[in-house]
Amino acid sequence: MNKNNSVLITGCSSGIGRYVATSLKARGYRVFATARKREDVAGLEAQGFESLLLDLADSTSIHTTVDAILEQTNGELYALFNNGAYGQPGAVEDPTRWCRGPAAPDRDDARAREWLHGAAVPQRERGRIRQV
Repeated sequence: MNKNNSVLITGCSSGIGRYVATSLKARGYRVFATARKREDVAGLEAQGFESLLLDLADSTSIHTTVDAILEQTNGELYALFNNGAYGQPGAVEDPTRWCRGPAAPDRDDARAREWLHGAAVPQRERGRIRQV
């Protein structure tokens, strides 16, 4: 396993996010399990996760959370498992792509992934973020 095994997972309150967080933690990864609701963060912490509040509809929340994680990991992150919010295919660097297709430009969840990627792009460009 990579020496730096820190993984940021979004949408860990239930379903795929919770399953992936549990599985990776069992395999020895340092999992930062995020959720939108405080009670879900508390539940994740009770299960032994390093958990942070992350509202993907709020760019301030995204930057605050990513900064806190990077501070705890000496500026390195092995992987980003972006499970929360809405997704639309296209280049991460193309901020206009969320304007196309079924996602209307005024939908916050359509912007969420772009905001999260934007906060993590410097890490990804150094090869430390893997979009799963």
